[in-house]
Parts: sequence; C-alpha cells; structure tokens
Amino acid sequence: MAAADTRDTGGLRIEAIDWLKAVAIVAVVLSHAKAFGPSDGPVGWLLGSGLLSFHVPVFYVVSGFLYASVEPVSSALVRRRLGRILLPYLLASVVAIVLVRTRAGWPPFDMIVVWLASGGAIGVYYYVFKMALLIPLLWPLSRMRPWLVVALLGGFSLMTLVVALRSGFLFPQSWYWLMRNPLQNFTLGYFLVGWVGASFVQPLRAFARSRRALAWTVTTILLVVGALGSVQGVPLAR
Repeated sequence: MAAADTRDTGGLRIEAIDWLKAVAIVAVVLSHAKAFGPSDGPVGWLLGSGLLSFHVPVFYVVSGFLYASVEPVSSALVRRRLGRILLPYLLASVVAIVLVRTRAGWPPFDMIVVWLASGGAIGVYYYVFKMALLIPLLWPLSRMRPWLVVALLGGFSLMTLVVALRSGFLFPQSWYWLMRNPLQNFTLGYFLVGWVGASFVQPLRAFARSRRALAWTVTTILLVVGALGSVQGVPLAR
C-alpha cells in the first residue's frame, strides 16, 4: 500500500520503515477481519474501537517518506509512479465489479465509470484514489525548500484543527467523498509528515542519539495521544 521502493539514506536501509509497514499490514488484516469486539473484554474493545486504526496513517507517512526527493521529480516519473498503482488497481476493480457488484444484475454504465474513477468497486479502494491524488504532489514538493514544506504542514495542521472544531465547516460532503478527500482525516498531513521526516532524517537521527530519553518521551506521548484519539466509548467492564 505504501511506496514500494526503499529510500537510500547514506547507503543504509532504514529497517524501521520495514517494521512500520509490517505492523501496519498486520493491523489492516486484524481490523478488517473484525478479530476483536466488546465480547473480548476491555482489551478487545480497545483494539476493536480504534487502536488498530493507525495502519492507514502509517501507510501515508511511509509513502511520503519514501517518495521524498531532494532532486526535482519529473512529470515522467510522476506518470510512472501513478501507473504502478493504477494498472493493478483497474484490473482488481474490474474483477471486483464482475464478481461482487453484478450479483444483483449489471449496474448502469455510468455507475461503473464512477466506481472505477473513484475507487468504489470495493470500499477499501478509496486508498488508491487518495494516493492517485497525492502522487502528483511529488512534482511541486520536490521543488520546495524543506522548511517551506514544514510551513505547509503547519498550515495544513492548523486548517485541520479549525475543521475539527467546526463540524461541517469547509467539507460538508457525503461519507463516500469524505473518505476520498485527501484534505480530510489529515491524509495530506500524514503524507507531508513522511516527506518532512525524510528531508530531516539525518538531524532527527542525531537528535535521537544525543537525546534518547527526550526522543523516547516525545515519541511515546505522540503514540498515546494518537491511540486515545482514535478510541471511542471504552467500557471498563463487561
């Protein structure tokens, strides 16, 4: 789901990226398998209520990290990146429409076109639609100075906060399109976080080595806040 190629940072493979993708893949399987629920007690409820929902944000962050480039990205490379996800997506979507969507008869042709164009053949394909909107950003982002991308991330974060505080503000759309809007659910923000992390990976590594306790504290706080922010209605007893 995330970008496939490994970013080269001084000839060293960043194993943390591989671990992040592996954990996120497992979380995706458990989340969609509905492996946990209220009947499994507080822990099961926690896992079923949102603690596993970190997987999609992780894929966006990792994609932003792996796509980040200090050299200007050409339009030809953008097209190749799009082709790598769109061709398999179209094949899988056609198969899904034939095997699933036609059980009650063939849908109207215009509906099939909408499904193919918006990742609607199967619900989870909304991810491909969003990535198809994010990948073209490689061209302008690769031409920005790193600190300008940081400022863009800050501005988008502020906008996201305003939208969260004012329900329905700016994006009063149906649930279908809300799931496909890269400006919703902080999708663009996660992608930019990955890009910024790649741009400053060496300073961040130096900071982590020299301030291990602080780095672990900040990371733990962010993980806890992110996890608690996704959990709703946690019961303390059966």
